[in-house]
Amino acid sequence: MARASRSFDRAAPFYDETRVLPRSAAAAVTALLAGELSGRGPCLEIGVGTGRIALPLAAEGVPMVGVDLSRPMMTVLVDKAGGRPPFPLLQADAVALPFPDDRFAAAVASHVFHLIPAWRDALTELARVLRRRGVILSSRGGGSGGGGRFGRGEGAQVIRAVRARLREEAGPAAGHPGVEHGRDDVEAALRDLGCAERELPGVALHRTMTVGALVDGLESGHWSWTWSVPEEVLHAAAERTRVWARDAFGPLDTRLDVETEVRWRAFDLP
Repeated sequence: MARASRSFDRAAPFYDETRVLPRSAAAAVTALLAGELSGRGPCLEIGVGTGRIALPLAAEGVPMVGVDLSRPMMTVLVDKAGGRPPFPLLQADAVALPFPDDRFAAAVASHVFHLIPAWRDALTELARVLRRRGVILSSRGGGSGGGGRFGRGEGAQVIRAVRARLREEAGPAAGHPGVEHGRDDVEAALRDLGCAERELPGVALHRTMTVGALVDGLESGHWSWTWSVPEEVLHAAAERTRVWARDAFGPLDTRLDVETEVRWRAFDLP
C-alpha cells in the first residue's frame, strides 16, 4: 500500500513563525511570481497551507485556488484573510486533484514534493489539470533541485553540517516521505513531461543565527523530517549534536552570518 502524503495538521500553530521571510524579501517573491502569473488565468496552489504564497498573490489580482491535506492549516489561512475564504479552498491530496482536465492556466508548488511519496503522480495530476502552454512554478528548499535556501558561505556550511549531523544521529527514521532535497528528480520528471525549464531570478536573504538556536529548533519538532523520530530519540540526538557542534565550531551562542537565496523555477508546458 502506498504511503500517504504528509499532512501538516501539527504545524498549523507554528508554521508561519518558522517560515517567515523578511518583509522586503517576501514582497520580492510575490512580485517575481505575480510577474509570471498575472494575466494567465486561474492558478492552483498545491499545499496552499496558511496562504504564505497564495494570499499575497491573490492581493495582487492573481485568481487563486488552493488545495491542502490539512484543514487546520487552511483554517489559519482563512483567519488571516479576516474569517472568510479569500478564494476557493479544497481539502485534497495532490495525487488526486478534484478538478477536470485543463482547468487551470498555472500552478504553484512551494516546498511540497518532499512530503508526497507518490510525487510523480502529483506531477502527472498537475499536468492533467493545466491547460496547454500553462506554467508550473516550483520552489523545493535547499539543494540543487530549485531551492538553494541554505545559501553560501561559512555560516551556511555550518548550518548544513549541523543539520546533517543531527539527522545522522536521529537514525533512519529521520527523513521525508517524498523526494529528498538536493536531488533534481522532480525537475527531471517535469522535463520528461515535456516542460521547458526556466530558472527565475533569486531573492537574496541575509540572516544571523546561532548553532544553539538551530539545534533547539530542530529538537522542537518544527521541521517535518523529524516527525517520524520518537521523541526520546530526537532529544538524545539533539544533545549529541550539541556536543559535536561545540567541539567542531565553538560556543553554541556564537552568531553566524548566513547568506541565502529564495529560488524558484518555472516549467512551461507544451
